Amino acid sequence: KAATELRGRIGALGLRADVNAGTFHAIALAQLRQRWEERRVTPPELLDRKVGFVARLMRARSSTAPLDVVGEIEWAKARMIAAADYPAAAAAADRRPGVDATVVAEVYARYEQEKLARRMVDFDDLLRLATRDLVADEEYAAARRWRFRHLFVDEFQ
Repeated sequence: KAATELRGRIGALGLRADVNAGTFHAIALAQLRQRWEERRVTPPELLDRKVGFVARLMRARSSTAPLDVVGEIEWAKARMIAAADYPAAAAAADRRPGVDATVVAEVYARYEQEKLARRMVDFDDLLRLATRDLVADEEYAAARRWRFRHLFVDEFQ
């Protein structure tokens, strides 16, 4: 929805039609898909609904605890905090998720393992993988810089 709105705004301003507009995640996914295609790699499946996935890992009967755990996983991944480091990082940041930090860390670790086993990525992985490719491959990064010479962030959150 956000990308569609942004493209509409760009069009209303009368800017060129070849402006590439999208959310961070959509742009990262497009870059990854192109890279996977170029390398003939079968893309992983995108996990877009984490709560049910986490609930099954927790065997939870209520949606509150899985929702809390998903929030903490997203918080940790946004800060590049590994599952093993989550309890200490959560304590240092005074996080109070309503679920014990060691439980969050255990579920987080299983979540990452299960995604890997099933060849799945989540939205947070898209940013990490796109960044990894840019950092690891200078030729690829140079091609991306040539293609996308300017970056404008609208309503950065």
